[in-house]
Amino acid sequence: MNKTILLILCLFGSIVCVNGESYSDTVNVNSAYTNSPISWVHTIPSNCTNITSLTIKIKAYDVDNSDYIPVSINGIQIGYLNGGHNNQWDTTTLTPDSDTLKQISDTNLSSLTVEVNPGGEYMEIDTSELTIEYESDDGGTPVKTPIPFIAIILTIAFMSSIIYYKIK
Repeated sequence: MNKTILLILCLFGSIVCVNGESYSDTVNVNSAYTNSPISWVHTIPSNCTNITSLTIKIKAYDVDNSDYIPVSINGIQIGYLNGGHNNQWDTTTLTPDSDTLKQISDTNLSSLTVEVNPGGEYMEIDTSELTIEYESDDGGTPVKTPIPFIAIILTIAFMSSIIYYKIK
């Protein structure tokens, strides 16, 4: 009887669901060729309570190799635009780490304000594509997470012991 209860706990403990959703937003920034800060806003769903992953792709023109042009979201720096393409279009893809995502999630999540500060260098932004995975306050769509490896090992060991003792 105790073995059956342990098996049931192992199986149910290995299936984990979290409430999460996916969202994408593209903004046509179409900034002027400027050396001043450029900012735009990405809207996010109103039920977003925590961002669990974020990727932003920014298409920029004339980001020179020597330029270190920071990109910030809600005032938190997440990286730099790719440099090295004088008078050419290039797309930078940035994915902040979990600590940076926590900082962004702790800000006002009604929208995400992106700012690029060229620091006196002339450049232009064409488009910005944001993709996020987030937790919602209304339950969202359940997303199955991978089964933890230890739960698989425990289940196999337990099933093996049951088979062994039944054969004996």
